[in-house]
Amino acid sequence: MNSTPSSSSSVIFAPDPANRPKTTMSSQLCIECHQKPKFTNGNTVHPYCGRTCAQAAKQSSTPTKGDALCDHCHAFPKRVEGKVTHPYCSRTCADDALCLNCHNRLKFCDNATGKVHDYCGKTCAMSARSGLGGGNRSTITRRNVAVGGASPKNECLMQCGRAAFRRHHFCSRSCASKADKKAPTIIEVPKGHSVFDSVVDQFETSWRDGTPCPTVERVYRVVISGNLVHKYKAYRTKIEGKGDFSSKGESPGNERRRWHGTKRACALGDNGHTSLCTSSVCSLCAIIRTSYKMKFMGSNTGWGRFGRGIYTSSASSKSDAYAKNLGASTTKALILNKVVVGKGYKTTQDQPAFTSPPVGYDSVLAELGVGLNYDELVCYTDDAIRPAYLVIYA
Repeated sequence: MNSTPSSSSSVIFAPDPANRPKTTMSSQLCIECHQKPKFTNGNTVHPYCGRTCAQAAKQSSTPTKGDALCDHCHAFPKRVEGKVTHPYCSRTCADDALCLNCHNRLKFCDNATGKVHDYCGKTCAMSARSGLGGGNRSTITRRNVAVGGASPKNECLMQCGRAAFRRHHFCSRSCASKADKKAPTIIEVPKGHSVFDSVVDQFETSWRDGTPCPTVERVYRVVISGNLVHKYKAYRTKIEGKGDFSSKGESPGNERRRWHGTKRACALGDNGHTSLCTSSVCSLCAIIRTSYKMKFMGSNTGWGRFGRGIYTSSASSKSDAYAKNLGASTTKALILNKVVVGKGYKTTQDQPAFTSPPVGYDSVLAELGVGLNYDELVCYTDDAIRPAYLVIYA
């Protein structure tokens, strides 16, 4: 009997490789559900098929070393600033993961298709379209389109058309670096920007002397040298390490924004003028150029109720009294500063002999009381304060 199988036999031949159905290797499947392929974003292959499985795995697993990796790329460590650990390794990953409108919630991911949308939901999508002229794409310029989803309220101050990262002023390290290279300088914040609104609101709500509040005409972001920024952050980290203010719901180092008025001998800030002068009597340009120096304190007032220190106030109207024009400008200028308060020593009595806070304290908080109508915050260390914004008003 012939043992060679005929065409009608039950022997199954292997299909031609070209027509073989494609299968997914187990190494390419989601490590949680083991059913769908791992999500791929460009050259990055994520361990899960989508956010649902990623969240399920995170809730069911115990903390591992993997928890220290970026929530988006899962490849690089999360960014750590002092005692604060951010969920992402960089602004790039944060921009990729967060809604382009609110910059707070994660972009919506359709688990059925694996598509990640630009916004967290319909509300932000409609808001973004409204900010781009009602969604009429034919009238949208490249500067306003979805290269960064920027709107007037959150646009990068380098005017690249992209959205600034959360509450920061720039969209990326690249734009932040471009600004740093211009230091020392000031960069105008456009009207309608969230930063402009925040500064103006603080100026107006802290005008307390009963007179009509002046009108803010321009707001500038002060850009200081990287060395000055580094020293300030190092001091803030040191104070935070002592007081652990973050765990109490405060900002790191108990940082606050406070006003300071000083002498201006030039037209800095007027009509978009951003060049610092070199006059030896222009304290405003000197502060923006080198920040505050204890050795110069007292040159504007001649004395201090709380000794030789750097004086600021939460009241814009209080600092306005020290904002002096030595030139012919019709506007006035105030500096809004970042100040590391730390543990403040509260007093209502004059302390003219102070050259530093009492032992165990980091600054002096002069409260309303005998002879003092407005509060004052006094620090006695150069690195406890940095100029942040220049406000021009009339």
